[in-house]
Amino acid sequence: MPNFKLGKMTIRSLFKKPETIMYPLESPEPYAAMRGHVDVEPQKCVLCSICQRVCPTDSIVVDKKGASWTINWFSCVICGECVRACPHDALDMHTARLEAAQQKFLHPVAVEVESPEEKAERERKKKERAAAALAAKAAREAEKAKEAEGEGGK
Repeated sequence: MPNFKLGKMTIRSLFKKPETIMYPLESPEPYAAMRGHVDVEPQKCVLCSICQRVCPTDSIVVDKKGASWTINWFSCVICGECVRACPHDALDMHTARLEAAQQKFLHPVAVEVESPEEKAERERKKKERAAAALAAKAAREAEKAKEAEGEGGK
C-alpha cells in the first residue's frame, strides 16, 4: 500500500509546477510585506545619525564631516529599525532584493549638505512665512473683534 502512495505522489509531481526556483537565474515575486534592502534618499538626509544609533548590528555609518551615509548590506538583518527611527523619512525599505554578489562591499551614498548661503535663504523664507501667518492671524482676530463689536451694538 505505501508504494501506491509514493507512486501517486510521483505522478502528481510530474504534472505540476516545481516548488522552487533557480535563484540567481530567476528572481522570486516580491510580496507586500517583503523586506528587501534599506536605501537612503540623499536629498532628505540631514546626517543626524539616529539610524546609526538604533541599528542593532552597526551596519550603518554616518560621516558628518565627509557628508556620507554608508550601509554594509552583508551585516544588515533588515529589521527596519532605522527606517522607523528616521525623523526626516530619508530611509526606505524596498521590496526588491539585492542581486547576488561574489564579494562583500559597502554601499556609500554621498549626501548633499546645504551651503551657508542656501541655509540662510531657507531660514529667511521660513521667517517670511511665519511673519505672513502671524499677520493673517492678527487680521482674522481684528475681523472677529469688529464682528463682535457690531453684534454688541444691536
